[in-house]
Amino acid sequence: YDKLEDTLKLTCQAVRVSDDFYIATVGGEPCNGVKRIVTSAFGKKQVCFIGYTDASAYIVDDTMLNEGGYEPNSHLEYCLIGPFKKGLDKKYYDAFAEHFEKIKK
Repeated sequence: YDKLEDTLKLTCQAVRVSDDFYIATVGGEPCNGVKRIVTSAFGKKQVCFIGYTDASAYIVDDTMLNEGGYEPNSHLEYCLIGPFKKGLDKKYYDAFAEHFEKIKK
């Protein structure tokens, strides 16, 4: 336990297929709230959202952290040093919005 990382590497990608269509992927097992946040970072563009590209953890949003339940409290099952902290929604949005700005041109 003492050798576990205190962060989770989450593999994510975004690909521009055309001016109006993008593909976004999030590793782990993302909840529907993560899909909503990620796709909103692309504005009004059509986005195909793909999750479950690896099984690193349940990928939760701030709503799930507030409400509790199995997924946000299952960090030990995935060998994580502790539960996720609030502020995830902003991290998801900011990262995908920044990448969208780079690939939309």
